[in-house]
Amino acid sequence: MKLYTLYIGHNNSTLKRFKEAKINKIISKYFIGYTIQKVTGYYEGIKEESFKVEIITNNDQKVDNLKSFLVGELQQESILKTTALLDIEF
Repeated sequence: MKLYTLYIGHNNSTLKRFKEAKINKIISKYFIGYTIQKVTGYYEGIKEESFKVEIITNNDQKVDNLKSFLVGELQQESILKTTALLDIEF
């Protein structure tokens, strides 16, 4: 399994964090389980109220599709994605 983390910056027009309900509505169309946290990030020295989204899956393409959709829907320049291999036990 892999842990994908997406970092979604603020709205480029208003400089405010997107509504969590909007982010949840989009992600829930792709995945039934994920974690979302409100975080503060910095880009080029500018503070951004952002979201950190964590998804555990082996479906690389589905994560990439979600990321591409989020970039377009939220009119983002980019969304940072990181990937880590996991050793999971239940």
